[in-house]
Amino acid sequence: MWRFIVVLFITGAACLGAKSDSPVGTWATQIAGKDQGVCYLTFSNNFTMAGYGIAVDALGPFQISGAWNLDAHGRLVGGLTQFVGGGGFGAKFHGSANHNKLRALVNSTAGFFNFHGAPAGSIPDVSGEWLGEVRQPGQKFFVTYNAVLSSNTPAWFDLTGQGVNNTGTFTVTGGMLVMPDRRVAAYTISDFGTSTETDAFIGTIAAKGKRLILHGHSSDNKPVVIRAARP
Repeated sequence: MWRFIVVLFITGAACLGAKSDSPVGTWATQIAGKDQGVCYLTFSNNFTMAGYGIAVDALGPFQISGAWNLDAHGRLVGGLTQFVGGGGFGAKFHGSANHNKLRALVNSTAGFFNFHGAPAGSIPDVSGEWLGEVRQPGQKFFVTYNAVLSSNTPAWFDLTGQGVNNTGTFTVTGGMLVMPDRRVAAYTISDFGTSTETDAFIGTIAAKGKRLILHGHSSDNKPVVIRAARP
């Protein structure tokens, strides 16, 4: 049986006329194009915007800050900065927010990508223990993860865990961001004592909330697949 969490966001779009709706509110979006991931974007009445997400090529979390407006043709336009790790890059975007759908094409210094999504809402509850089978080229190993819903960031789950591979035991930390449509993005940092490895993923929640299927790559660009289930 699905378990859901009611997440409180600013929601709703106010109609400004026949050509366009205001994007004001929080949107659960998928990132496609140069990078892959998920992101929550909030457009405010004062024409500012902010967001947070997880992306695969970014190898983890990022934040967004920017401004938006409607041009003379009724298009949603604006500029943003995406902050990743200790750096960031700027971008311009254009798109629309109509019929409870957000579409935006982003032209950044890192390349083109798209945001597309719907108003934010309740999310599947992924909190608790997960038993994961991790596959990398030439090896398969197992990790036990524990997901805890953040008290500070909506739809965000903190990850901790431990695993065993061909080099011994290691610990895991990271995070997972969950969308209302059961899409997820996640990242993990594995600490082997003398070295660490960062992996980032996109995937889905399946089997009525009992399975996670994640595909991504490591910091050295090796493909990684996680198939996790509730015990």
